[in-house]
Amino acid sequence: MPSSPGRMLAPDLARGFMLLLIALAHAPLLITGQALVNVDERVRPASGLADQLANLGLTFFVFSRSFPLFAALLGYGLVLIIESRRRRGEPDDEIRARVRRRGRWMLILGLGMALLVTPVEILAPYGVITLLIAGVLVRDDRALRRVIIVLAGVAVITSILLGFALSAGPAEETPAMALGHLGYAPADLVYRLTSWVFGVIINVTLFPIALAVLVGAWAARRRLLEEPERNLGLLRRIVAVGLPVSILGAVPLALVGAGVLAPGHGWWAQALHVTTGLAGGFAYAAIFGLIGRHVSADARWTRPLTAIGRRSLTCYIVMEATLILLSSTAFLGFGARVGPAGALLIGLTAWLVAALVANLLQAANRAGPAEWLLRRLVNRPRRVAEPARSSGG
Repeated sequence: MPSSPGRMLAPDLARGFMLLLIALAHAPLLITGQALVNVDERVRPASGLADQLANLGLTFFVFSRSFPLFAALLGYGLVLIIESRRRRGEPDDEIRARVRRRGRWMLILGLGMALLVTPVEILAPYGVITLLIAGVLVRDDRALRRVIIVLAGVAVITSILLGFALSAGPAEETPAMALGHLGYAPADLVYRLTSWVFGVIINVTLFPIALAVLVGAWAARRRLLEEPERNLGLLRRIVAVGLPVSILGAVPLALVGAGVLAPGHGWWAQALHVTTGLAGGFAYAAIFGLIGRHVSADARWTRPLTAIGRRSLTCYIVMEATLILLSSTAFLGFGARVGPAGALLIGLTAWLVAALVANLLQAANRAGPAEWLLRRLVNRPRRVAEPARSSGG
């Protein structure tokens, strides 16, 4: 039975799946034992079969494939907000200011996440991107296409620079400063802040996040996920092309990680991995567009995904806090006892905790508290100074 036309099931499903990918991507970064994983997402060779399979799964389906999905869904959601505001008669200047307020508050929330939870967070980079592209989002389709084309060319160049930067970096992390060891001592807080700032800059300038956000905006203007029946051919082509490109593009980096290719090949393997990851993220989104047309909005198996998708900000915060609680040596410290396969189980557990919270909120018919807070901050009325009264009689 197809989903109700008044219900946007596909974006909710995609956001729920996106959070699972983020949990699986971030959990290995908190390993503090022998099988450390670099923050640049290059896995180390592993001896056990389970860890080898986990490394392959991360490289082929998670690393550099989760951020394009998040970015595209962000762009999709921003366009829905813009269209809703336009239907209410709000002028574009005010809509643009509203989008930029959202970006600023995402940046502030990201800073809070970095200091209190983990410096490897996604809110701040996407907040900065939202600030930068707010003006493009309210322009016409022609302007949007032009910017997408320019950014696609820029992405090729920056991915190569990223590959060189990562390949030239240190091969080993300083154990005391591994993410899974960070606590809340003054030195740790300084390291959290500096690594967060560096991470935001790298994500905004070298990763093709802005491109993915604008492609998501383009998709929203064509209502690809809400009206899949009108876009079946395009959705199927995105999946048929995107998934093979994404998988093939991950092969060289997987070979570098397995030690089959020499580390000197890392720069182009990393560049190829990031650029083809865009195709993978877009294919994931298209898959849920195709699934949404066949699934009832109240189907039981979709409830965990849709509940978490409707409260994605709250669930992201819960999920990251759970990852830190389980993995960090400042808390339970399981990250010191597992390899990549164990880290994936920790990531799945964190996602399930977030899904439980989302479903409890759903049962209580309550919105996510983080969504409620962000909405209040973004939509609160701005104070307008009253004109000075004349003192004349």
